[in-house]
Amino acid sequence: MILSRLDLKAFGRFTDVSLDLSAGPRRFHLVYGPNESGKSTSLRAITSLLFGMPPTTDDCFVHRKERVRVGGLLVDPVSGVSLECVRRRGRKATLRDAQDDEPIDEASLDAMLGGINRETFLARFGLSYEALVQGGTAILQGGGDLGQILFAAGAGVGRLREIQAELDEAAGTLFMPRGSKASINAALKSLDEDRVHLRDLQVPAAEFARLREQFESKQREAESLDQSLRQCVMSLSQLEAFEQALPLLPAWRTTRQALAGLNDVPALDEDFTERRRQVSADRQLAISRQMELQTRIGELTAKLEAIGSDPVVMSCEEAIQELFEQVSARKHADRQRSELLTRCRRLDDRIAALLRQLSVDVESCESVDPAEAVGKTVEKLRVSDPVRSRIQQLASAHAGLIARRNEASERVESVKRRLADVSQELETLGDVGDPAVLASVIESMGHPESDLDSLIDTRQRCETLQRRCETMLNRLDGFEGDVDQAVQLRIPSDSVIRQLAETLRCALHEVNHQESALKGLRQQREDVQRQLTEAQAAHRLPTLDELLQARRSRDQAADHLVDTVHAGEEWNASIDRLRGLIRQADQLADTMREHSEHVHRREALESELALLDHKIRESKLAVELAHQGFVSAKSNWMEVWEASRIKAGQPEEMQQWLANHGKLCEWVNQLELEEKRLDQIQFRINRATRRLRAVLESVDSGKPVRAGSAYQSELFEDAPEDDLLSLYDEAVARRSEWTRDRQQYEALRRRHDELAEELPRAETRLEAAQEAVVQWHTDWRRVTESFVDSDVVDTQGVLRMLDQLSELDKLRGDREMATAELRSIEQEDQAYRERVLRVANTIDHPIQAQSSPTQAQSSPTEAQSSPTEVAQSIYQRLQTERTAVQGRETLEEQIEASRERLSETLSQRNACELLLNQLCAEAGCESSEQLPELERRSKERCRLEASLSDTESQLRRLAGQLGLDAFIEEASKQQEAVLAVDIEREATRQAELKQQLEQVHREVGAAQSELQRIDGGARASDLAQSMQLSVGAIRSDVENYARLKIGALILRRAIEHYRRANQSPVLALADDYFRQLTCGEYQELKPDYDPSGHSMLFGVNAADDPVPVSAMSTGTADALYLALRLASLDHQFSRGRAIPVVIDDCLIQLDDARAAAALRAFSDLSEKTQVILFTHHRHLCQLANERLEAGEYHLHQLNA
Repeated sequence: MILSRLDLKAFGRFTDVSLDLSAGPRRFHLVYGPNESGKSTSLRAITSLLFGMPPTTDDCFVHRKERVRVGGLLVDPVSGVSLECVRRRGRKATLRDAQDDEPIDEASLDAMLGGINRETFLARFGLSYEALVQGGTAILQGGGDLGQILFAAGAGVGRLREIQAELDEAAGTLFMPRGSKASINAALKSLDEDRVHLRDLQVPAAEFARLREQFESKQREAESLDQSLRQCVMSLSQLEAFEQALPLLPAWRTTRQALAGLNDVPALDEDFTERRRQVSADRQLAISRQMELQTRIGELTAKLEAIGSDPVVMSCEEAIQELFEQVSARKHADRQRSELLTRCRRLDDRIAALLRQLSVDVESCESVDPAEAVGKTVEKLRVSDPVRSRIQQLASAHAGLIARRNEASERVESVKRRLADVSQELETLGDVGDPAVLASVIESMGHPESDLDSLIDTRQRCETLQRRCETMLNRLDGFEGDVDQAVQLRIPSDSVIRQLAETLRCALHEVNHQESALKGLRQQREDVQRQLTEAQAAHRLPTLDELLQARRSRDQAADHLVDTVHAGEEWNASIDRLRGLIRQADQLADTMREHSEHVHRREALESELALLDHKIRESKLAVELAHQGFVSAKSNWMEVWEASRIKAGQPEEMQQWLANHGKLCEWVNQLELEEKRLDQIQFRINRATRRLRAVLESVDSGKPVRAGSAYQSELFEDAPEDDLLSLYDEAVARRSEWTRDRQQYEALRRRHDELAEELPRAETRLEAAQEAVVQWHTDWRRVTESFVDSDVVDTQGVLRMLDQLSELDKLRGDREMATAELRSIEQEDQAYRERVLRVANTIDHPIQAQSSPTQAQSSPTEAQSSPTEVAQSIYQRLQTERTAVQGRETLEEQIEASRERLSETLSQRNACELLLNQLCAEAGCESSEQLPELERRSKERCRLEASLSDTESQLRRLAGQLGLDAFIEEASKQQEAVLAVDIEREATRQAELKQQLEQVHREVGAAQSELQRIDGGARASDLAQSMQLSVGAIRSDVENYARLKIGALILRRAIEHYRRANQSPVLALADDYFRQLTCGEYQELKPDYDPSGHSMLFGVNAADDPVPVSAMSTGTADALYLALRLASLDHQFSRGRAIPVVIDDCLIQLDDARAAAALRAFSDLSEKTQVILFTHHRHLCQLANERLEAGEYHLHQLNA
């Protein structure tokens, strides 16, 4: 598959920009663009087109997010299948057809990509400068392991060794076979300790069984009492319902009897009265409207008969309307006539003035009109257009001919003077030297500014990285040390940090949760206590204990009275005391019965208050345990960081600390690489300085040349060795000086020859110019002799005379046009006057006509009416008749509308009478006068039915699950006195059951507390919970450990499998690429084995010596990684589907020779697949132009 065209429709800074990438057969496309030209945007556009745009993108700063579009044409060169599509932002249906109208199935694009996803494409078919440096560094750090090198290059993974180390380190933090600090080891140890402690808390089984039986017995007793209490409550509720129903039964019977007397009254609707009143009102309104409409019809008929008519004027309506519409035009024509007369007088005056200026006399005669005489005179003076054009040409050419003659004369003199001067300069200059020697050396060296700029840039990057490292070191709060110590820190593993942080977070969450729960319980207790206090303050009610005490006192007094009677003692006082105690007990019982709801409410609040006190005690214990767990978790968190000499903060802060430490390590590695590059650049500069110094000394005949001086070469030995730019400037100055001298001599030689050839030509041009001036004078006299007598050449005077004659001819034409317009206006006036007279005679309209405008002007007193006035008068008569016609039509329409409304009103009256008859039928009466009484009786029946329904609703509510009839029948049998005794008995029994139930509940709670105490209490629960947490943590860590070990094993096997499968073909291809990229410094790549039996890779240099990859320079390692990447791609494309290779400026650190070799390698690879190289370095374009043929690459340029 190739990307034949990339359409940046609305993407980043681009709008409707297209890159044509279809050229072949070599599909190596070099896309150049300076900074801010959109190079990176184009790179992102390719991946966005193939795999979709990410949810968040930076490419919508010009276009709105919903308008962002990138498109292209994808072609499979083997099958010829093509796909033209557009990609937009979104989560689904983002791949659309070329017109952006319909979505396209992603399967068609996946088939062309061969199932490759975004990550695989970027890793295997994308190559950047960072990936190249990372791959070269991995080769140097990997010690030359052949399997790792091949796998990293084939998969595009530059940090393969780093990944393996991370997997091993992560697994080591989870479990060590003989370790104790790893998380799984520590969790197993903690689990064993918890099991030992839990066994210590266990008690004998017999004692626990006895307490358990006692606890269950009390629970069964509580359930039995609770069942009895519910039955007692139901019985008491039924008795109270009978008591409340007794007052309702008389009213229920009375209402039923009253309804029996109204059975014959019909049940009218609620809106019956309103409907009857509305129909009566509508009927009366219809009668009143009928009388009003009959009166209005009579009035309108009388008005219609009073209006007259003028039919004759309406027969000429169109003609009258047309005459009136032309009134304004005729008035305008009158004004135009006056303007034309004035214009003719002015034109006559101007013509006469021009004739006087031309000194021309007009022939006058009594029989000839003056205007006609002037016209004849002007016609005689008229100059034809050809003659006029020729005069103008000669006049405009006169000054040019004179100037050319003078210029030719001056040119001849100038050429003679310059020829003499050049000859003198040639004699003075003599022979000059040849600058070719210096030029060849300078061109082979190239300009040193690029190396110097690279040196400055690299130094600046080193300084910037150093400052970044220092800044990031200052952000590592809690660490005291320098950058090197910070990089070498043994940071706890991510799994340990995550586990401890999660434990600390859970502990803190548990503390907050328990404290919040305790606070909520306290708030509930305050609310319940407040409700209890308010209830006690609102109703001072006796308690159940007070009632029982009063009854015990009553019974004791009764017993004492019996004893007193048996003893024969005075018992009157005992009787009085017994009566008082009976009344007190009855009053307490009555009060509790009357306020049974408040009593029950108070008892419920007291029970809830006791329960909340118990929960608060338990919650306080839970808060204390949660605090202990938090302190322990925080201690473990601090200890794991203190082992690395770091004072830890909160987990969120340490996550940022870890990120800062990672950036510090990354920047330190970058700093080391930049320092190596700095040493390489400095070496190249020193070598170039020594070479340039030697060349300058040899050119200057053995004398040293002083750097920075263009002429004092004898002081050269004082120059510093590293002053490359000054030496280069000295060499360029020497070359420029000799070049200027040589160029000056050659220029003077050529100038002398040119002037010698030009002198005869200048003399010939002078003779031709003089002949042209003589010919002009001859032509001028011939065309002007008819109206110019003088021989003096006055071109401007003749041109002015021609302008005056032209103006005179134009004025004569304007005068004729004005005369013609006057005649046309007179004809139109006469025709309009005749039409007005015809219309006036037809309609017998009085008029005093005038024969002509001249008559009107001569006799104004006789012309009483002009044609326009007559037309306006006739039109006013027409308007009057139109108004009358419109009035008649309006009256007729009003009469017709009134008649229609009268018919509607009669229909409404009949409808109202019909509705009244229907209401009478509905109420069962004969006339509408009987309806009010029936309505009253019907409302009384409805009221009684509603009252009966309300009473029965109350009775149903009291009946509960009993039917209404059964409840009424049962309630009718009850007696009020007996009900009161039964209610008091059931209330007393209910209070006793509640007291017994509360006592049993307290015993159940005591038994449960004893069980919990014997069972280990909170400590046993904590141990069980801790063991569960330990088991869960071990299970999670074991799963992670297994994934890490299996992943490391799979990676090692994949590396070895890839080495065995690809070693021979890939290395065979890599030999050629590596030899090409190192410009022959290395001849081949050779696999070998180290003493431990591992397969290693060596490079064989030009001297046939094997060089281990660990001993190669950084640049050579980068070239090796690039060669292996290209060989892996070449091998893959020879076996399967071709995918475009996208390269992002990966050659910026290569010298020109190796960069040119890389361009050649890219061009060779493009025979098998498409290669797209993006760069912002123009010198790569120049190298491609110099080293590659026209068809071996294709250049595209992005404009900033």
